[in-house]
Amino acid sequence: MKVLLIFWGIVLVSMALKFLSSFTPNKIDFSISEMLHITPAKEDKTVNQNTSSSKKVELDIPHPKELYTFNCDDHMQCTKEANTYIVNVDGVDFIPSREFILTCLEKKNTNKFCTYFIPRGHTELMKFDSIPMMHSYMDMTKNPEFNDNLRAWEQKRLEKAKQKIEESL
Repeated sequence: MKVLLIFWGIVLVSMALKFLSSFTPNKIDFSISEMLHITPAKEDKTVNQNTSSSKKVELDIPHPKELYTFNCDDHMQCTKEANTYIVNVDGVDFIPSREFILTCLEKKNTNKFCTYFIPRGHTELMKFDSIPMMHSYMDMTKNPEFNDNLRAWEQKRLEKAKQKIEESL
């Protein structure tokens, strides 16, 4: 019985930490040249146009199974690195649309959700109190696109978060 209480205590604490972390915006440097792999596309020129058309930006947006890569030491201190572009809305991490990513990279004050935008390659140091808490947190940061085991309420929460992003554009 005592082991069961400890287990549920760890689960509840890890969920509370994840929930609370959704309210603290990450300190992110939005300098485009340093954090992106953006290459301008070739200009399209047509015979009937005298002006050059606007440049399009090509952006590689990977969709890995794991949103983050964790490197941890024996003291449960981990480095979390973003494997792709991620946004956290209502405690749900997911890969936003290309339009949203470009909006946030261009000017972070354009959209209120850009505060919760994490660029590809962004790293963060984390310290966990226990190994079960560390593994619980790592399991919660998997890409929901590849998680067929999402419960109905989790799927609904993900769809609502995505809808909020699309409506904000």
